[in-house]
Amino acid sequence: IIPDSKQTSFFWNQTGKYSVTVTYRIYGTGKISNDLTSYYSFEIIPSMTVRENYNMSIYPDMPVVKITRDGYDIADYNIYVNRDDKNDKYLAFNANVNPGRYVVTLQTYDAILQDYVEHEIQFNIQHKDNSASSYFILSTASGTGTTNAVVVYYNPYWLYEAQGNVVIVLEKDCEVKDRKIVDASIEQSQNYDSQELFNVSEAGLYCVTVRNAEGNVIYSDSWTIEPQQSSFGYVILGVVAALAVFGLLLFLRLRRRMTTK
Repeated sequence: IIPDSKQTSFFWNQTGKYSVTVTYRIYGTGKISNDLTSYYSFEIIPSMTVRENYNMSIYPDMPVVKITRDGYDIADYNIYVNRDDKNDKYLAFNANVNPGRYVVTLQTYDAILQDYVEHEIQFNIQHKDNSASSYFILSTASGTGTTNAVVVYYNPYWLYEAQGNVVIVLEKDCEVKDRKIVDASIEQSQNYDSQELFNVSEAGLYCVTVRNAEGNVIYSDSWTIEPQQSSFGYVILGVVAALAVFGLLLFLRLRRRMTTK
């Protein structure tokens, strides 16, 4: 991305890893400096992302002012500090060593506000199951067809505990019919039981897809609801069956008479 030369501030909100190169000159006392270049690297992660490990770079102009783990302040966060090949510091979080929910508060200087501001980065370090299938129950066999209504049950509390923020999408014949979001608000209900998620009865091909905060599919399932035969259709089938039986009996009777003669 090449910004406009008059642009003085930048804003990014999409998740991903960024590398920013800033070329500038210093003006003063009638002199202009040569081109100076600064490099910045950072990563934007979705809120409450669940990861098994996560490394966060520490920059001199963006100090860490506070770290909490599962709601408790960590007085000395040096236990998380490591150094890379260039001897630069970074924070290392690993589910085998220090699992938990973290909030890391960074301090930066806002040149527009001309004051220091704080930013919170939230993430969940846990042993992650790449599949969320254990949190969903289907009232029919997966991938099969049925003429009955199908109910999808799920456990939103434990789903959130294991996977963090997720988006659940229901599609019918490749068209989105419903969407559910599971986020931190689910903890306020303190409901640990399974609940009904979707209840569908119209004929069609259905698919449920669950994506985590990073966009990865962690669960998907599909089924088909076949059209039910109408009562008039059943009458027609009955009449056809009766005529077939009558025709067979008539044929056997006529054949018997011919044999007797």
